[in-house]
Amino acid sequence: MKYTVADFSDHLFWDFDRNKISLDQPQGQVVQRVLEYGLLQDWIVLTHLYPFQNILQTAMQLRTLDPRALAFLINISGASKEDFRCYTNRRS
Repeated sequence: MKYTVADFSDHLFWDFDRNKISLDQPQGQVVQRVLEYGLLQDWIVLTHLYPFQNILQTAMQLRTLDPRALAFLINISGASKEDFRCYTNRRS
């Protein structure tokens, strides 16, 4: 089955025109929305669209990320929290 942006939950992209979202490469906005607001089905769609390592690398470059999403990625990837830009550049 080939997934498209239409397979994501409607609430993820309330402020975007879905027709203008490119899925050619992992985009920070798509990855961040799925991690922070997505349902399990959205995560499944995301992992079918992109290899896990691409998702992880994209997430590591995000300036902000919900602490629960960060903890989730750390637990499933084995990465360190210091590997994530959102952790190393956070405000005190």
